[in-house]
Amino acid sequence: MEKTDSAFSKNRIYTGAIIAVAIISVGAGIFLLRDDFESLLRWYIAFFALGFASIPLSMALFGKMGKNGYYFGKALGLAVCAYAQWLLCSFGMGRFSAISSIIVIVIYAAICYVSAFLIYKKRSDTDKDDKSTESLFTKLFGGLAIEDIIIREAIFFFIIVAFSWLFGHKIPATETERVMDFAFMQTLYKSDVMPPLDLWAAGDTLNYYYFGLYLITYLCKISFVDTATGYSLGMSLVITCGLIFSYSLVHGLLVHKTAVNKKAPVIGGLIASAAVCLCGNMHYFVFYKIVPMLWDILRISGEKPTYWFANSTRYIGYVPVNDADRTISEMPAYSFIIGDLHAHVVDIMYVLTFMALLVCFAFKPANKSGKDGRVMWDEIFDIRLIAASFILAISAMTNYWDYPIYYVVALVIICASMLYRYGAHVKTFSNIALQAVLFIVFAIIIKLPFELGFDRMINGIKLATQHSLVHQIVIMWGLPLFTLIVFTSYIYINRKKGIATIADTIALLLGACATGLVLLPELVFVADIYINGFPRCNTMFKLTYQAFIIFGLMMAYYITRVLFGTDDTYQADGTADIKLYAKNAYIKRLMCVSLVLLTITFGYFFTSSSMWYGKNFKDWHYMGLDSMSTVKSNLGDELAAVEWINDNTEGQEVILTAYGNSYSMDCVIPVLTGHPTVLGWGTHEWLWHNDYAYISDRQAEIDAVYSTGSVDAAKSVIDEYDIRYIYVGTRENDKYPEMDMDRLYSLGDVVYRNDDISSVIIKVK
Repeated sequence: MEKTDSAFSKNRIYTGAIIAVAIISVGAGIFLLRDDFESLLRWYIAFFALGFASIPLSMALFGKMGKNGYYFGKALGLAVCAYAQWLLCSFGMGRFSAISSIIVIVIYAAICYVSAFLIYKKRSDTDKDDKSTESLFTKLFGGLAIEDIIIREAIFFFIIVAFSWLFGHKIPATETERVMDFAFMQTLYKSDVMPPLDLWAAGDTLNYYYFGLYLITYLCKISFVDTATGYSLGMSLVITCGLIFSYSLVHGLLVHKTAVNKKAPVIGGLIASAAVCLCGNMHYFVFYKIVPMLWDILRISGEKPTYWFANSTRYIGYVPVNDADRTISEMPAYSFIIGDLHAHVVDIMYVLTFMALLVCFAFKPANKSGKDGRVMWDEIFDIRLIAASFILAISAMTNYWDYPIYYVVALVIICASMLYRYGAHVKTFSNIALQAVLFIVFAIIIKLPFELGFDRMINGIKLATQHSLVHQIVIMWGLPLFTLIVFTSYIYINRKKGIATIADTIALLLGACATGLVLLPELVFVADIYINGFPRCNTMFKLTYQAFIIFGLMMAYYITRVLFGTDDTYQADGTADIKLYAKNAYIKRLMCVSLVLLTITFGYFFTSSSMWYGKNFKDWHYMGLDSMSTVKSNLGDELAAVEWINDNTEGQEVILTAYGNSYSMDCVIPVLTGHPTVLGWGTHEWLWHNDYAYISDRQAEIDAVYSTGSVDAAKSVIDEYDIRYIYVGTRENDKYPEMDMDRLYSLGDVVYRNDDISSVIIKVK
């Protein structure tokens, strides 16, 4: 009776905690987000629906992550449904609308639940002795109870509210590529078919890896949230998924047959969340704390160096200055602070989902017939590998750099898993080879429709002639490499005890993969238009970004596994192994150093926030979730022309504007209206098409319309690009002071005029 009362009491406490977290989350959202709360609520419900529809499938795939496997179903549901809708639009079999997108979700949910019910029914018919008291819904949910879902949703909602509120405090205009990313979302939202039109290159489709922003736009469609608000909510979604997925991944690694105490998985998961999403690199500590302190102690003459949080991403090639080799080494925390919803940022959700699938595959028990030399079809066509191959294709369409990176990661984990289960036999290797081939073939098939409408923008792979200085690599990557070495030493000195598990093996191999990503730009780079002065820039940027994510996960695992390990140090006869005990104690002290240094880098997020949003918290002002609010306010009276276009035009007719410079307020009329112009940010279009003549020819044609050409030349350009409107505003007047307005008026009729700022819109005859 006492045990029953105790269990009932614990259940009431758990239920009360769920209700409290849910109430706090909703209350915080209403209080902090004000008028934006309704948009966030619709957005959250849409993402929840995708996760709920996926529960039977996600728990079958991620069940070895425990109940936290539920979270990954959200990203999986979004990927499956959005891809299905994209495929229909690509083949002209449907329009990209809210209704059609919702119908796809309903069909997906029906397939998941009907399949789960049929499997449950089949098992029930074959297992008559099953005395389980779980409800039908719990069984369909893969063991999840309703309260398990509610508490996880309450946590998810609280985090997304907190970061939505944070991101609403600064809406930059041109400091980042926010305008460009929003342009992608705007054209995607207005497009009925795929690929979408390029707003900054009329007549062409978007030749960039836009699928990640398509996923965010898909959420805008099904939640009926405008793209300007959806951009900010997309940022909140990515960091929320990043935090929770990182926690779940390392938690799952530590739980699975790993010799650690009961609290270790939770601690390791929390460390992983911070290490992946909130920490900086050691450059932050060295140049923000150590250098200024040494400057004062040594009384060095001259101006003391100052620190700006972006300095930690622009170090190699900048300090000391090397004009021939400027590079970028960003990390997720920096991306989140500045609100960069770029391809590599959106794909954080999917690289973590991908690794979770591979870890779950690694945790599979061995097939009893696996060592008899037969082809193991259940391994080759394992549902987790099929799902991982699909996610790899989604990553390729989102951020192509992640495609080769994580294919290598997949090969490493598949090979290690199969050898761990079946040993080093010829047939084992033949099965691995077949898995590797089918894995990549399926991914190629999935991404093929995207590739058919896309031209690569690279000029081959070249040997690196510039190299990072040794101390630069130590500052940037010394901490994770030191932690990896310490953990490797721990496994090595305890090898006779046989303590290494499959989780330890995976952790070591992932650490090796991350090390390779750091070293590879020192050997080769992918050539693009930035060959002069920035040859390794993009290669180092994309490879080390993923290295940071993998190292963040693995450092959390290494630290927790060593400091909270329960491996004994006794010999076979039961006596203590003093030497081994001493070695392990030394290893733990070294790992404590890693933990302290990692904790210090956690300050990067708070330092960066104070620099970006304002050092005095009292001066912070919530500006709302409209990601284009600053751009609109900077337009001034020209905003009225944008509103006229949005109110009086439909579809995506071409509106001619002056071309402009990247990272500026130039060419924002197409961005805010969704109507293409002949040429926008020139440098970006040059990169996307890998051809300078592409932009120079268009520049000359635009010049011909506004100033240099005859009426016939202007009409020729109008016909070539099917221009429907010619816009003349502040930037056009500044760029073409010799512009003959009478000549432009002869091309059509004035449909909008603002004499105060000499702004007009001419509708071409």
